[in-house]
Amino acid sequence: MFSLFLRCSVLSFILTISIVCNADIRKEKESFLINNSKATNKSFYPEDFKFLWVEAEDAIDHSFHQLQARIIPDLFESPQMKGKRKRTLSNGHLFYIEVKEEPWHKEGYYIKYEVIIPKEGNYSLYVREVLSHKTSPVKWRFDRGRWKIVKDLKRLPNARDSQNRRKIKIEWVNYGNVLLSKGRHVLQLVIEKNRNSGYSKQIDAFVLAKDKFTPNGIFKPEGTIEITNLLLEKTVNITLNPDKEMTDAFHKFRIGVSFLMEWYEEFVHPKRPELYKEVFKIMDNIDVSFTRYTLFLNRIFPVPDFSSSPQWDRVKNWFERRGVEVKNNEDIFKSLKEKNSLQRAFYKFIERENIIFKAPLKTNNYLDRINKYYVPLNSNKFKLIQCVMGIPRWLSSNSSHKRFLTFPPKDYSAYAKLWELTVAYFTSKYPNIEQYWEVHNEPEVYEYLRIIGENIRVPGSYRKEKFQSYFRMYDAALEGAIKANPKIKIGGPASCTSVRDNYIESFINHCRNENKKLDFISWHIYNEQPIILKNQIQKVQSLLDRYGLKNVELIVDEWAIGFPTIEGIDPNWRKSISRIVNGNINAAFAAACLQTMIENELYQSIYFSLRMSTGYGSGLIIEDIHKSPVYTKKPIYYTFKLFSMLNNKRIEVEIDSKQNIGAIATKSDDAKQINLLIWNYDPIERMKERNIRIKLLGIKNIKYDHYLIDSNHTLLGAEELDMVGKDVTFDSVIELELESNSVTLLRIKL
Repeated sequence: MFSLFLRCSVLSFILTISIVCNADIRKEKESFLINNSKATNKSFYPEDFKFLWVEAEDAIDHSFHQLQARIIPDLFESPQMKGKRKRTLSNGHLFYIEVKEEPWHKEGYYIKYEVIIPKEGNYSLYVREVLSHKTSPVKWRFDRGRWKIVKDLKRLPNARDSQNRRKIKIEWVNYGNVLLSKGRHVLQLVIEKNRNSGYSKQIDAFVLAKDKFTPNGIFKPEGTIEITNLLLEKTVNITLNPDKEMTDAFHKFRIGVSFLMEWYEEFVHPKRPELYKEVFKIMDNIDVSFTRYTLFLNRIFPVPDFSSSPQWDRVKNWFERRGVEVKNNEDIFKSLKEKNSLQRAFYKFIERENIIFKAPLKTNNYLDRINKYYVPLNSNKFKLIQCVMGIPRWLSSNSSHKRFLTFPPKDYSAYAKLWELTVAYFTSKYPNIEQYWEVHNEPEVYEYLRIIGENIRVPGSYRKEKFQSYFRMYDAALEGAIKANPKIKIGGPASCTSVRDNYIESFINHCRNENKKLDFISWHIYNEQPIILKNQIQKVQSLLDRYGLKNVELIVDEWAIGFPTIEGIDPNWRKSISRIVNGNINAAFAAACLQTMIENELYQSIYFSLRMSTGYGSGLIIEDIHKSPVYTKKPIYYTFKLFSMLNNKRIEVEIDSKQNIGAIATKSDDAKQINLLIWNYDPIERMKERNIRIKLLGIKNIKYDHYLIDSNHTLLGAEELDMVGKDVTFDSVIELELESNSVTLLRIKL
């Protein structure tokens, strides 16, 4: 529906062109597509074909969220297994699905595959999958045909082979027959609930057979065509019409990177203060205008005013009974510092007696350090998310616990007052920064969930209901923040599981029922599949629509690549992670995710993070204060640089293949330049290289500059983008080769 809306919206721009010119452009476009159509390539259709083979990991779409669906490598691929066990997975990977939550999508938990049928006829669908007591039944169909339900999953005779020492059995199962016409079709599988009230499926491959199929494990029978080879054809055609401007809100797109980390600044930058200026130079080079910082209330308000408490006499008598004379606030903290044995007993006392204190906001070293960081941000350019967390010990409901700051406050009115003081301080001191205020960070994984009357979080499980502790904190924070600044933007919950379980839905429902202000919804994602990011955006938007909340912004304020499950399988897993995050795979992943956000109208996100002190982290640069240069730029840094080179006006791009590849094009305000960014994200490397043919309708004899990130260009440590072509002249079609996991930008001069 979104693409249909865009197509209809851009018609107004085309009316400015004459009818004759439009007719010429249409003929030119049709000629280009026909001459380069994959359907005309007969070499893929041998007359004696019998079977069509589909890899399960080649899904074009699915409805799963983070950690629900993963592509798992074969144990055979690990060094310690080579030569000891036979290969057990086709193409070395398995599509693994494990879900306990109910489906969020109206179509349920589905997987979709695109197939090309060379010849009309009756086909039998065979699936190679793991069969166990948890395996879910399934229903399937092609295109919009009738559903076929498969409940009795029985293996074919002589089709069993064990995967590993855990005796996981992989079987070939016959799903049934279907009549298919020649051409492209979409196979859709919907995973049904199993006997354990969950959804579980582990699929290796599919076969569409027009002849008798005798399974032989992962080995393909004679006369097999691999569907991947058809879909991932070497040539990809891209068509641009410079006169077709898109009517989306791309001008709102901001490059967001987290580069302010309080714990990191505290231990690194006091030693080398000049590094902070260099960080801003690096950040400005990629046009970062959106970032996030975590404020800790326990450090802003470390010392309450005990003498202001109505129970001051009781506090004073408590110390006197222990032989300590206190006359004021300073005496109390001096005594607690000198006698560590008093601390635990004292905080147990104020917790038991519910003694409340006032906490004036006073300048301290923590605030001084924050102010040093914020001064360069105090401009109209920046948006800043202030994530506020951490309960002071004196306000914690479990002040004697070593993780006191993760428990809810014992007095929510006092907590609201801390928010009021904090918001008033920062909004008045930095009026030019557009500030978003976020209540807590990943609240569902903190200790304060362990309170009476609520589910207790245990390792490996997540809370599913009764999130009242966080809701009360949000309401109190909102009350204090609005007192300080009624126009403030506030939201949350910065959750790491909210899109997968019902945390975010409960939060949205609470804000609607209690009529609480909610300006934005935020969450985090670490994954290697851009499809999952798309699913999360669509689910959150559907929840807001369902509950009637309008004008609520969506913000992914932490995202990065998720590491495959290789620890314990590959003894060199650290090297594997280093190769992923420091190489071109991560660069292509970032490009795919940024375009996924743009296509789903999420224009504000924050990558985590700008810098890391280790080569195993997801940072855009590596920082080592003991080396020169201190900062080493990664290829992914230059992906953000390429996106910063895009203009505000998007133009329509038509691409005849969306398997692992995408493109986005913009036009300058003076219409004299087009920037075309193309990415090829294929971590499994199904096809090493793709030929790209680019056609600009109605334009000939122009020049372009060519920037490239791949395994040979713009490598780790590069000081600038590799330009592989300058003022390259072409007549009507640009042709170039793009290897897997690469990003390129063409600056076309009209």
